[in-house]
Amino acid sequence: MKTMNLFARARVLFFGILALAACGCSAFYNGVTVSDDNPAQKLAGYKYFHTMTPEFAQRHVYVRGDKNVEVNATDTREGRAYDILTGGMMKRGFINIPDMARENLPRKTLLITCAESGGREKVFTYQVEITLQFLDAETNELLLTCTCRGEGVPRNEAIRRALQNGMKTIFKEK
Repeated sequence: MKTMNLFARARVLFFGILALAACGCSAFYNGVTVSDDNPAQKLAGYKYFHTMTPEFAQRHVYVRGDKNVEVNATDTREGRAYDILTGGMMKRGFINIPDMARENLPRKTLLITCAESGGREKVFTYQVEITLQFLDAETNELLLTCTCRGEGVPRNEAIRRALQNGMKTIFKEK
């Protein structure tokens, strides 16, 4: 009887350690890395911004059933990374300067670029890593870099969460 009880305990301990190891190996850090200790102060003198986004931000893929379906950029049912980034900056008091030649941008304008820099697709969720760069429009000086991560379903939800995590960290919000 004691040997059976000991065997059952050993089995529970073995599978518990195995489960912890599996979770630790597949964990995706949902954090944010910023290149400056006080990012909000770096952006304090700027009033305007212009968002330069790659193709991934203009469209996205979401899962419907067992098929990946691409959504057109004009489809309003799904949020785009461009819209999330632009809305986040406008919410924080910056003025959006859309589709203007770089030489005509007002002084103290931020150029914001956004690109997917990593991530993976798991069985039931997407994990996305996005890097944001904030540049001075006049000098092209890199002011700030922010790498943010998010997880969610569909994929655009992971992108939205990553961008929101990054914006909250940059502007010191909870």
